[in-house]
Amino acid sequence: MAASTEITSEPLNRKAAWWKILAILAVTIFMFAGLATLDSGDSDGNTAFLPDGSELVEAQKTLAIKFPTGSGLISVQVIGRGDALQPQSIEGFTTLMQALANDPEINPYLADMNPIVSYSSIYMSLANKLGVPSDADPETVIQTALSDAETVETAQTLESLLARDATGAVVGGIGILTLNELPGQESEVENAQLRAEEFTEDYENLPTTESGQPVLDVRTLSSAKQAKESSDAQASSTFLLLGLALLVIMVLLAIFYRTFSDVLISLTGLALTIVWAFGFQSWLGPGGLGWLGANSPLVIMVPVILIGLCVDYALQVSGRYRDTLRAHQELQGLSKVRTAMTIALRSSYVPLGLASATTALSFFTNITSDIGPNRDFGVMAGLGVLSGLAIMLMFASSARFLLDSRRAKADKKIAARPLADSIPGLDGLFRFTARLTVQRPVAVLGSIFVITVVAFWGASNISTTFSSTEFSPEGAETTEDIEFLDEFVGGQTETLVILIETELSDDRSVRNLLDLHNDLSDPVSRPEGLTAEAPVSLISLVEDWTTPSGEPGDNYDPQFAQNFQDFETPLIIEPETVEQFFATLENLDPEGFNQLVSNNPNGIDHTILQVQAITGDTDRTRALTESLEDLWYGDPDEITAVAGEVLSVEILDEMVDSQTISIIITLFAATLLLVLFFGFTEFRPMLGVLTVIPVGLVLIWVLGTMTLLGISYNLITALITALTIGIGVDYTIHFTHRFLEESEHREGILEAITATKLTTGGALTGSALTTVLGFLVLILSPISAMGQFGIVTGITIFYSLVSTMVVLPPFLTLWALYHRWRATQNEALVSESISAAKTHY
Repeated sequence: MAASTEITSEPLNRKAAWWKILAILAVTIFMFAGLATLDSGDSDGNTAFLPDGSELVEAQKTLAIKFPTGSGLISVQVIGRGDALQPQSIEGFTTLMQALANDPEINPYLADMNPIVSYSSIYMSLANKLGVPSDADPETVIQTALSDAETVETAQTLESLLARDATGAVVGGIGILTLNELPGQESEVENAQLRAEEFTEDYENLPTTESGQPVLDVRTLSSAKQAKESSDAQASSTFLLLGLALLVIMVLLAIFYRTFSDVLISLTGLALTIVWAFGFQSWLGPGGLGWLGANSPLVIMVPVILIGLCVDYALQVSGRYRDTLRAHQELQGLSKVRTAMTIALRSSYVPLGLASATTALSFFTNITSDIGPNRDFGVMAGLGVLSGLAIMLMFASSARFLLDSRRAKADKKIAARPLADSIPGLDGLFRFTARLTVQRPVAVLGSIFVITVVAFWGASNISTTFSSTEFSPEGAETTEDIEFLDEFVGGQTETLVILIETELSDDRSVRNLLDLHNDLSDPVSRPEGLTAEAPVSLISLVEDWTTPSGEPGDNYDPQFAQNFQDFETPLIIEPETVEQFFATLENLDPEGFNQLVSNNPNGIDHTILQVQAITGDTDRTRALTESLEDLWYGDPDEITAVAGEVLSVEILDEMVDSQTISIIITLFAATLLLVLFFGFTEFRPMLGVLTVIPVGLVLIWVLGTMTLLGISYNLITALITALTIGIGVDYTIHFTHRFLEESEHREGILEAITATKLTTGGALTGSALTTVLGFLVLILSPISAMGQFGIVTGITIFYSLVSTMVVLPPFLTLWALYHRWRATQNEALVSESISAAKTHY
């Protein structure tokens, strides 16, 4: 062990310990009081995860202002499993869809344009157009319609709403209710979605078989239903999982500490730290100073980080304290306790302070992020880390001191066993790996290099896709329905809104709009991912008034139709003529026109297109967005696609880019701080670089392992990078600083590395295993995304421990050998100079 540290000032006393505890409790009460404002402020939802000034955010704001009845579109899919093309099924499904639309809790929130689409109504329309008898074979009707130029588009739309198995047999049919969510109606529209599910479950007019079973098994799929199922599953499992995780942490701490009081002190300190972190968020949030934004899902990462770091801080202080107790066998009673705790704290201030400062700085670098929740997370996590350090150095150490002082007065034994002795064989493992890394540092680093290269290849091929089922409980109806649609339909259907910002008095813009509409309607040019249903747009409104249908009440105006032919000629049309054309259309159909066009006489006009898209495939959604931009022949900045999955994909891509930049900034900031510290204190700045290298390797290992396990880099797992740097840097700093301490009192590098592993390494192992096993409990969560979060968190912390115990020692060994060689060279040079001088004189 290292030589004992001399006391140069007044040792710790009971009065000071009590004042520290009272100060911590007073701050805790203040922080706890702020929790009443924790949920204050309205979240911007998913758009909060987009960069400030994002094109998509601005487009959504424009839609909400200029097209309130056509922008917040939400699809409720009605899925009928079974023989959907039976005459009874077609009639029953049509009746159900109409009944849903007429329900008083749903009807007020139906979209103004095309609120109801169903396979059954489309089939009936086709049959009427073709004039086939009611008992005609449905498959024959569909094939006939597909071969008819006048009905092929409608038939393709029908096919997109039919579920077929691998043999081509129909196994279901789809209907879509489109709701419009106006600002302030979020809860009402959510209730309407849930009402659709309840109505469908209770609907009794569906045809049945001879045995009394419904011909179609019908239920709905909606975002509200998915959210409710996830919320219910989490509510039923969260208490159990948290309780199990707490039990695991308690058991592991008990194994390492072997005293109940140490376990209780550490858990209490952890609880206080979490209260402080959320207290900071409350006082700095919308309900307080307003410096932070509304609550976001990123806050789930903060307790994870604090558990890992605070347990580490507690074990480091306890380990130092116990080391000092064993080193001062000459002291007895209260004097021994006071001396040991004073030395332990003074020897902990530098490594713990440096580790927490570097970790906090790593999180504070998120302030540079363009994404609001990322900035808030960085501030909250950084303050939480500093809070944990203060609490563990003041509260935990003072509580331990007071308890041990009482035991010393009562002449009772005080726990002083090394933490590394807690796990059988750990001592031997540490000694073996110490010899291996010190005696063969190049071989160890060579093996690490090969592993890292393989991991880097895996990391470069990591998937950035995601599935909606990852956020639904396993076995839930929503999960089954999504899987059904993915297998038999190709994915879910949602309404994609395309915003065009251009000058509509320019005939070139109108022609671009006409070309876009035609390309989206044409099966040859239509991008993959869109259904065959024709887009709803300004052009479709024009076509409605320029194309006679022959049906009663047809929207057709011959003179307007004649004017429209001008746009099909290559001649340039004057702006006044274009304006007059659209003024005529607005007079003919003011409601329809204003739902699709926002005319600005003094600036840029806005118009929207609505198309049905098949979602569920991230890569296809990315390709769809790019294809839409390619189909617009005007300025690319004039077109923006906005919808649920487009937004999710945009958020994922922005988070990946943001985290990549954050990693670079964080590693640079941590390296700079450590280089400056070791440069000024030890005159060895290279130590700062060596201390950070293992952390960078962990990032590569984690991403490579995720690829191996088939875990995608999504919104949840992208956050693990912050955990990697935060905990990884903390571990490596502890090890490096302890190695320097041990090197001052030991002649050999092997002895210094071994002592470092047996002391600091034991505490790091206890901290890592406690956190890893505690969070692996999340694998039992019914939400697969949470299970993935638990797995990746466990892998990250375990790799951080491995890199600290296996990668850092050979680096330190080579560094020490180099400096000892330089010292030898300098001594030899001095000796030669002296000899030369003696010879000369």
